[in-house]
Amino acid sequence: MKRFRLTCFIVCIMLVCMMAAPAYAQNTSEDLAAIYKSYFKLLIDKDFTKAWDNLANESRLTIAELIAKEANVPSDKVLGMLNTNEKGLRDNYFTAFRENIKELLDEIYNQGKFTVKSRTAANAVVTIEVQNDPKDFGMFKQDGKWKVNFFKDLMSDEK
Repeated sequence: MKRFRLTCFIVCIMLVCMMAAPAYAQNTSEDLAAIYKSYFKLLIDKDFTKAWDNLANESRLTIAELIAKEANVPSDKVLGMLNTNEKGLRDNYFTAFRENIKELLDEIYNQGKFTVKSRTAANAVVTIEVQNDPKDFGMFKQDGKWKVNFFKDLMSDEK
C-alpha cells in the first residue's frame, strides 16, 4: 500500500510539473521588444559586426541594393562584400549611417517605447514609439535567431 501511495504521489508531481512547463516556457521566452531595442545599442556602440549579424536578410539586401545603385555595380556583389566586410564596406556604411542619425538613434534607444504588436513562431511586429509617433518594424526568426528588419522597414516607410 505504501508503494502504491508513493507511486501515486510521484505521478501527481510529474503531472503538475508537466502542466507548469508550458507556462514557464512562455514566461522565459525571448523579449522581442528588448531584442529590438538592443539593436540600436549595437549601432550606438559601433558594434557593426553584431549589427550586421542581427539584421534580417531583407534588410541586408536593402542596404546592398542602396549601395549598388549609388556605385552602379550588381547588388549581389555588394551583398557579398557587406557579408565579409570587404574593404571595410560594412563598417563604412554603418559609420556613415550612424553619424547621420546619431541624435535620433540616441533618442530611440533612450526614450523610445518598444512593444510587441504581434508574434508568430517565425515573425513578429514591434512598435517603436518616439514622441507619440509609433512606427511598426518587423522581426524574423532566421537561422534559429530573431533578427530585425529595420532597414527594409525604414526604406519602405520613406517611399
